[in-house]
Order: sequence, then C-alpha cells, then structure tokens
Amino acid sequence: MNISKKSVKKISLGIIILLIVSTLGFSWYVAGLLVNKPLSERPQFCMVPARTCVIRLLKKFHMEDEKIVVELTSFDGTKLRGLYFPSKNNAAVIVQHGYGGHMGSVMHIAHMLHEQGYGVITMDLRAHGSSGGEQVTFGKNEARDMQYVFDYLKNRKEVNPDKIGLYGWSLGGATVLLHGDHNKEVKSVIADSPFDAINYENMQQFTDTPWPFPALFRFFSSIRSDTDFDKNAPINNLDAYQNKPLFLMIAGSDQVVDPQSGERLLKKLNNSTLQIWREPTFGHIRFSFDAKNKFSRKVLRFFNTTLSPSPLKTGSSYEQ
Repeated sequence: MNISKKSVKKISLGIIILLIVSTLGFSWYVAGLLVNKPLSERPQFCMVPARTCVIRLLKKFHMEDEKIVVELTSFDGTKLRGLYFPSKNNAAVIVQHGYGGHMGSVMHIAHMLHEQGYGVITMDLRAHGSSGGEQVTFGKNEARDMQYVFDYLKNRKEVNPDKIGLYGWSLGGATVLLHGDHNKEVKSVIADSPFDAINYENMQQFTDTPWPFPALFRFFSSIRSDTDFDKNAPINNLDAYQNKPLFLMIAGSDQVVDPQSGERLLKKLNNSTLQIWREPTFGHIRFSFDAKNKFSRKVLRFFNTTLSPSPLKTGSSYEQ
C-alpha cells in the first residue's frame, strides 16, 4: 500500500499535536497534584495519619498536659490549626514544618526548644494536616498566615513580643524567610534546607523529570495556585536580613531542593550576623536527625543569643 507524502505529513502533524496536547495535559494534571489538598505525608516522619502521629509524639515527649490547642482564622478565612506550648522564659519560637508534612513532623524540635523554656507554637500549614485551605502557594499565602500565628504569640502574657523567633524547614524554611523579611518585629530566623525560589532547578530536583516538564510544572503550578513565583521567591525578599540575625542550614546532598539554593541565597546576603551550617553529605532536612546534638547546640545558642530569654529556675537536659 502506497502512502502519499501528503498523508505522511498529516499523520506526522497529528502525532506532533497529540504529543503536545498530551504533554500539556499531563503537566496541568501534575501541577494540580503539587498544589491541591490533600498532600501526601512524608513516610520518614510517621506511617500513620497526621492526627494519630501527633498524639503519639505528644505522649512520647510527655507534652500532652502542656499543650494548648490553637485555631486561628487567616486573611482569607482559612482555618489554621496547631499547638502551643507556653513559654517559661518569656521568649517564643514559631516552628514550621515543610511541604507534605504536618505539625508532628517538627515535634522533636518543638520539644527540644520547650525543654529550654521557650514557648513554641507549631501550626499545620494551609492545605496540610488539620488546617483548612485547598491549595499550597509555596510561601505567598503561608507567609501571610504566619502573621496571625505571630500575633497570637505577641498577645500571650507570658511572651515578651520583642523575643519571638522563627524556625522552619523546606517549604517552612522558605515561609519563615518570607515572613521574617516582611515582619519587622521578628527578631531572628533559622531556615533549614529552604528553596531560594520555585525555579526550573528546584522543580527539576523535586519532580526528577527531564525537560520540558519542570518548566511546564512551574508554569501551570503558578497558574493553579495564583502565585507569582518570582515576586514571592525568598531570594527576592531578603532586604530585612541585611541586619536581622539569620541562620541558614544548607544540605549538600539535598535530594528535594536544589543544593545550590542555599548558595544562591548566600550570594544575595550581606549580613555580618549571618550564620551558616553546611553539611556536604546531608540530605533534605536531615540536620536534626543526623546530627541531633550538634543541631540542638547550634539552634539553642542562636536563639539564646538573639532572643535573650530569661533564665530558667530549673535545669535542662540539653547542652548549650
């Protein structure tokens, strides 16, 4: 059977159009998975539902009797839910989990700080865990949500509003960077394995896909989440950190965030109070797991220096 050149061209054109439509459709679908609730929980933290995980961790760390359940309403009506552990030293820290996690993911860090007397509040990000919201905005709305968490702490009678700091990892790290830049009242910030922007490099690292998918995922995620990724990139919101104390943790073997994210942030910073902790062999957000004692010492030293908490009457099990 002879096929004319014209027919071959039509078939080829049809295949090309089908490939383009399929690629765009697949990319739109994946972008929906990236931004829409429910988000998967990372198995290295808990193999059970978020609520069960939190209950177990509270029991493990003997924190059940000290917790205060917090529910806040953000600017767009989204309900934000979390736990607060009251301050015993007049200082407090917001501890923020990352993408796909929940407040239980960072409970070990909350416990470490609270044992030192710090007030600690850890909230489920919007579209995560027990909080409301249908979409992740990769820092844009999450940073605005944090203002309501900050105001909650500021209005607690046992907390000195001049002694509030932030700690976050991954998406939480990007969120605390953004909020710390916008909120002049935040005294100091720790960003653990943050991304510098939702750019091609980070999208490629996160999705482990070849060109052109990272670019398409980024484009459609921006549309679906109604987020300008350039305007809301941490690397473009660093002005406050020319003076504000910042502690940046960079994992050299990060498999989720491009390891060069931290290095790109450093190039934009000119801060005499900047502290840096690089670990070439560490994976994403592994500092508090793979170097627990060192992590505790460094984090406590940073907050003790920048927040100047009041002395505790009782001792502590952590080195300083």
